[in-house]
Amino acid sequence: MFDGRLKMRHLVLVDVLTAEGSVMAAAARLHVAQPSVTRALREPETIVGVELYERGPRGVTPTVYGLSFTEHARSICTRWRPSCVR
Repeated sequence: MFDGRLKMRHLVLVDVLTAEGSVMAAAARLHVAQPSVTRALREPETIVGVELYERGPRGVTPTVYGLSFTEHARSICTRWRPSCVR
């Protein structure tokens, strides 16, 4: 479906970003720099071909696609790595 480009790190990123609601908070929780999160977010958006989050001055808000993708990501994370989800 996504020709193998979608990785577990993308799923974890989307889960954390939706939970935190901000790139800075997600970066802190993942112990990476903010530019890394911003850059990494572009990868799943490019793979699925839609914008997953609306970016605003006070953080990010998942789009309809982002919410759906987050649900699937959490489902997969829970099955394969229960520790990756809150």
